[in-house]
Amino acid sequence: MPNKEETFFSKEFYFLIAMIAVTAVTVVPFAFTGFATGDDVQYYITANTQDIWAQSYNYAQGNGRFYFVFMMPIFYQWLPYIFDNFVATKMVNVSFIVLNYLLFALIIKEIFKNKWLAFLCYLIGMVFISIKGINNPIASYPIYFSLSFSLILYSLYCAIKFNDTQLRKYKTLSVIFFALGLLFYENYLIYLPLILGFIIYHQFKDSKKSLVLKLKRAFIIVLPYSIVVFVYLAAYIGWRLVFNQYQYSGAMIATHNSIWDFLNTITSISRGAYPLFFYFSEHSVFTENSFILENHEHGLPNVFLHAKIEWVFKAVIVSLLFFYIIQRVNLIEKRKVFYAGLIGVIFIYSPQFLLATTEKYMTLVKCCGITNYLTTYFSVFPVALLLGIILLIPVFLIPKEKFLISYKVFISVLIGLACVVNDYSNDHALTDLKNPLYTFQAFEELTQTKAFKAIPANSFIYAPQLYKENSEISTMFGQVFDWSDY
Repeated sequence: MPNKEETFFSKEFYFLIAMIAVTAVTVVPFAFTGFATGDDVQYYITANTQDIWAQSYNYAQGNGRFYFVFMMPIFYQWLPYIFDNFVATKMVNVSFIVLNYLLFALIIKEIFKNKWLAFLCYLIGMVFISIKGINNPIASYPIYFSLSFSLILYSLYCAIKFNDTQLRKYKTLSVIFFALGLLFYENYLIYLPLILGFIIYHQFKDSKKSLVLKLKRAFIIVLPYSIVVFVYLAAYIGWRLVFNQYQYSGAMIATHNSIWDFLNTITSISRGAYPLFFYFSEHSVFTENSFILENHEHGLPNVFLHAKIEWVFKAVIVSLLFFYIIQRVNLIEKRKVFYAGLIGVIFIYSPQFLLATTEKYMTLVKCCGITNYLTTYFSVFPVALLLGIILLIPVFLIPKEKFLISYKVFISVLIGLACVVNDYSNDHALTDLKNPLYTFQAFEELTQTKAFKAIPANSFIYAPQLYKENSEISTMFGQVFDWSDY
């Protein structure tokens, strides 16, 4: 007879296989979207027709961001298009997206010392992952934000490991990866307080040391981060002082808006991170890309009546996995639940803080009502953590076994149904995002024909379709760039 260890290994092996299968079924379709923004098309054209270093230098001046000088040529204009293949580039990007979720789960495991809570939050993240939204890193700016956010998450993970072990190598790695992450995006500065909190927590936990000694030790530990931030801000501000003609409104502080506008911008752009938000808010995506030829009805009965077999199969697996996990989650300390809830709420909204200070995004919220931007993607992770904790609280509070089992079955089925709704939303979003891809591919084929090549040089070509949107989500044709370069 197999012993208990062998049985446990067997169960956990199949559990991991099922988790991998859910992940693959969820994210692989995201690799078949093509361009989702006009920016990406422009970077692609620049990479193939111009001096990317000179172009990036000019772009850095116009945007007031010094790091574009060396990061943009590599991670915007060279690396994403090195394959000259949409699917290969997007598959690499999707791999980094999965890495984001894995690092997120590792962070949860290290904080709570509870691997099953980590599995739960990872599964919830996969259930509610959404490709919909303006400049979503899953579909837009391939590799740039998915890779850089991995650096920040790993820096945070190393800070937590340093707090537990006090090994200097973890602090060194945390500083290095945080510095590298900042070179991609200044918005990552918002994670510095969280990283420093874990770095210095151990120093103040020791009651035997005097306060002066604790502060001295904390100062020494924090010093490398302070140097990194000082050098970064000096370069950032210095670049703007030297090239003070930058025109990009997304990097200019708003001067004529109220505190209400600031808070409204933060909360509006964060809403896209809420579970199933796009299903209940963005009806036009479903109407324009409906599989029903006429009389499309936007409602939950319609979702389940027209659910694809693979969605149903995935939902069943998700429900079983969810039930399996909550059967094994250990009791979470009340103190950690409180702090996790507080920090989670803060970091749902804080990624939008810098955006909310700029003219561009305040205006977009006012005039266009945007509820999603690339920073909304960062808010998805604390949402998954909070949702996981909220769903678990009754598990620890319900005293009677029969009521407890009923609750576990109920939320497991509910998560499965939510999985179907989210897959329905993503499927329509993917259909919508493929429309500009098909237009681009048709244009590619046209340029290879004999008739097109026979057109004399410097001829005028009338092609208004190249500047007309055929997607509810993509802005590939809406942004101004010169197709003649292509």
